[in-house]
Amino acid sequence: MKMSILLMALLISGPALADAFKCRTTAGNVVFSDVPCADKAKLEKAQSSEAVPWERRAQAEDVNSRARIQLGEIESEQAAYHREVSRQQSAVAAADQKQATADQRQAAVDRQQKLDDCAAQARRGWHRTDCH
Repeated sequence: MKMSILLMALLISGPALADAFKCRTTAGNVVFSDVPCADKAKLEKAQSSEAVPWERRAQAEDVNSRARIQLGEIESEQAAYHREVSRQQSAVAAADQKQATADQRQAAVDRQQKLDDCAAQARRGWHRTDCH
């Protein structure tokens, strides 16, 4: 019973009327809409209100809905990717800083060792040319 009422409603409703606008934004992107182009967007094609079969409109809305969901998933994955890249860059920067600190400490230890060696050799009466 419910199915026959739904079928009757669909048959009675007939085709839908819709305006379609194809616009090119200032960034060069093509946008399809049911409203006129934004102020700075260039109208490329307008399709006047002509009969669009209900099935075709429903199909287009379904495709549009799935595309929006997919776009949301892609944007979410892209955001996660950028967060991971940022985390890795921070980790590399921290490791580089640790390495620079370790290199500075090692250089200081090497300088002190050289001074200690020079002092020990001077006490023995030996003179190295690289000791000042």
